[in-house]
Amino acid sequence: MNERGMEAFTAIVMGQTLGRAAELLNLTQSAVSHRLKDLEAELGAILIDRRKGLKAIRLTPAGQDFLPLAMQWQELHGKVAGFASKVPAHALRIGSVDSMNNHILPPLFQALRENEPPVFCEVSTSNSAVLYHKIESREVDVAFVLQELHFPYVAAKPFTRERMLVLRTGRDNLPEEVRAEDLEPRFELRFPWASPYQLWHDRVWPPEEVGELSVDTLLLIRNLLRDERQWAIIPESSIPFMLERNLKVQALIPPPPDRLSYKLTHRYPKSTTVEALEILDHLITKLDFVNAYAGLL
Repeated sequence: MNERGMEAFTAIVMGQTLGRAAELLNLTQSAVSHRLKDLEAELGAILIDRRKGLKAIRLTPAGQDFLPLAMQWQELHGKVAGFASKVPAHALRIGSVDSMNNHILPPLFQALRENEPPVFCEVSTSNSAVLYHKIESREVDVAFVLQELHFPYVAAKPFTRERMLVLRTGRDNLPEEVRAEDLEPRFELRFPWASPYQLWHDRVWPPEEVGELSVDTLLLIRNLLRDERQWAIIPESSIPFMLERNLKVQALIPPPPDRLSYKLTHRYPKSTTVEALEILDHLITKLDFVNAYAGLL
């Protein structure tokens, strides 16, 4: 559709004269008239009655029929223009597992917001397997997960590495280390960490001896850990959150395997996200997530 002609037609209707329409559009009357003629030629219909002696414009029957459509176009055109002015230059849809969204990624989200130009983020939470599918289907642009799976169109790169430590409540004089045989498996608050951890766990504590309480968020561990006999195994990144409740942390012997996380992107990212992903990678390097938890305790 001839946008300039539509603009001229609605201005003529609102201004009621060709001169007033020219003022509204900051054009000459001849320019307005030319645009209107182009629109009428495209539509194959005369919209404005141009007979001499008329003090104000008069719509032809075709013009009367077309006017509601023109007004709808005017409204929609304004909404589109307003939307376009608000669309950020850079935007990313980011997916992550719960523990990383809460305890690892906030500094990255803040850095993306403060970057110049800023990268606007839409953040969502899912489990690792779901996030692989969301990356492959392009529902999210980048994801942070705790498992390395194989999807043909998903690129996975190591992101963080951190120790797993024992969390307990009770005495202030707990030693810095605790042996696995000193922890009663039936009092564990179990979290389903990745496969290497589960294999290690089953070797240290036979599955038939473990407790019945399994949780899927670290917040639940924080809220449920009340009894001195209870314990849980958590990643280093969650320690500041847990210590807000004055809980105690110990190194475990034998040590669990480190918790690894991975950054996922599509092997063929959308062209609209390439620059934002480059900014993301620059900030990840700058914030040094690979070594973020070395020597935390």
